[in-house]
Amino acid sequence: MATYFPVSNNKNLKVRVCRLSNTRVSTHNFLFLFFHQTEQAFEEYNLSFCTLVSLLVKASEASITPSNKKCPKNNTSRKSKATSSMQTDRVSEYIIHRLAGTSVFSSIAAPITPATYITLLPSIWVLINNATGSSINGTNSSKQHRPNEMLHAVLDHALKVSSKSPCKRPTVEFLARIFLVS
Repeated sequence: MATYFPVSNNKNLKVRVCRLSNTRVSTHNFLFLFFHQTEQAFEEYNLSFCTLVSLLVKASEASITPSNKKCPKNNTSRKSKATSSMQTDRVSEYIIHRLAGTSVFSSIAAPITPATYITLLPSIWVLINNATGSSINGTNSSKQHRPNEMLHAVLDHALKVSSKSPCKRPTVEFLARIFLVS
């Protein structure tokens, strides 16, 4: 499932939809409505995937006990750990890009909404609290997530968001909770 994350619009779809319509005005209105709705659906899917991966990280951390830390001999278990590591890396990269206000696929500005930010907070919290600094279950990967990267992204977002932005209040509250806990 990680190979499909994060999801975005397919540019070839626009060409196929344009050929179905007869007039320019209806094509333009239809395309705007269609792409706006699909973009919202893709955003919801990406946010749900982030939440599910953070729950996976939390569940795998809870399942590791001192007596359970031996390396598994099962090959399928190693494969699932590698997949989990890849998913965690992609989610952390996606969140860092969203906090920076850029799209994962291009350098076009994509500001984060307060609802999106609040939805991402549990995932951000889990990725920051990933105490080992490595990906899930201690597996190594080429793009290893470091909790400091996520914390720096949150701090940069807090500094860049304007004081009149509706995203400022949840950002300040989240940072206050981080500082109270640490």
